[in-house]
Amino acid sequence: MALVMPDKQDTSCYPVRVSAAGAITTLLDNDYMPPDFLPLLQVIVSNIGNDENDSSILFQLLSSIMETGEEKVSVHIPHIIPSLAGSVSKWLTSNLEPWPQ
Repeated sequence: MALVMPDKQDTSCYPVRVSAAGAITTLLDNDYMPPDFLPLLQVIVSNIGNDENDSSILFQLLSSIMETGEEKVSVHIPHIIPSLAGSVSKWLTSNLEPWPQ
């Protein structure tokens, strides 16, 4: 799947991943919905947190899917939240000092 295509030795596949995310967003914006959102959501959520740049693109795509899919996506939220929370928690620092006011 182009959305999560790994880099090849000295060649970055980042442009391919960005193009795939843009293409999926365009399809959704034009009301071309997948028959089932769960596989797409699983791929996106499982790859968030692997790379900071890719995560940004995947979060944008996830946002677009949530907006366009609405009730078709909402039934899958309980299945993807634990994975998403795990991915996001990797990026949180363990600083115990309170945030400045």
